[in-house]
Amino acid sequence: MAKVKMNFIATTKERLYSIPKKAGQCIFIIDDRTIFLDISDNERTIYNAIISVINDETRRKIPTPIEGFYYVRQSNSLWSYYDGMWKELIGGSSNIIFVSELPVIGEDDKLYILGDKIYGWSNDTLSYYSIAGGGNIDWEGI
Repeated sequence: MAKVKMNFIATTKERLYSIPKKAGQCIFIIDDRTIFLDISDNERTIYNAIISVINDETRRKIPTPIEGFYYVRQSNSLWSYYDGMWKELIGGSSNIIFVSELPVIGEDDKLYILGDKIYGWSNDTLSYYSIAGGGNIDWEGI
């Protein structure tokens, strides 16, 4: 199965329904901090938690994974568990960046990890928006 190129969008919940479904589209809802993933051109699912694990072995050995996103720290990859299957969304790429402070100007296709918070950059507003954090992400893993 070929990998689908991921497309990241940040918007409000109100504007979500005006965005057409497109396979590989990941939509961050700024006002309620949820994530929607377009599994196909016809199906959009919601996730409101990211679970962090230390490595891929730990991820694979989860006895009963819940549907959602899993961040693997060692490989810097983001996985989705859906319908009983694992799917790598971002594989060890430079799309996820750990920072000690946010750059003055960000890039809209990157996620910035600052402590226990995740930020995205909006080219529309030329500012960062909070995606998750402040107790919402378990960076110590399972």
